[in-house]
Amino acid sequence: GFLKFPAGLASDREGNIYVADRDNQRIQIFNANGQFVSKFGEYGFEEGRFNFPNGITVTRDGRIIVAEKSQNRLQIFDREGTFLNRIGEYGKREGQFNCPMSVIQDPHGFLFVVDTLNNRVQKFDPEFNFVAKWGSAGKEPGQFRNPAGIGLSWEPDWAPQED
Repeated sequence: GFLKFPAGLASDREGNIYVADRDNQRIQIFNANGQFVSKFGEYGFEEGRFNFPNGITVTRDGRIIVAEKSQNRLQIFDREGTFLNRIGEYGKREGQFNCPMSVIQDPHGFLFVVDTLNNRVQKFDPEFNFVAKWGSAGKEPGQFRNPAGIGLSWEPDWAPQED
């Protein structure tokens, strides 16, 4: 479990802790007591490999989503670390990224990605389709200057109510 620049942290429903170990180019997993459980990943540019994994979240169904800032993508893995899919590519359009630094899922399954050098946050639905974006470069309300992290309330007042 040697960590070299841990950059992102997430937990699953069982209490396991997932660490985006940026400079070791891997994800490390620890149990709720902090004991090392497993790791996956290695340096590379291909799908399933990492070049500076930064943000991480674990979905309600146990998939691991890693924001990889240097490759301008999110990679999706199963619980064993097997690559499943990717989201995004370099760019400024909807669903594209320029240095995604942080990612989190809300209680309804929506994914929020901090798109740092595009100075915005992007929202994706539970099937990872683009939904919305907000923010631009600047100092005024609603603008950002290189945003890097995100947190969500697990019982937000603004969340849609289920019927």
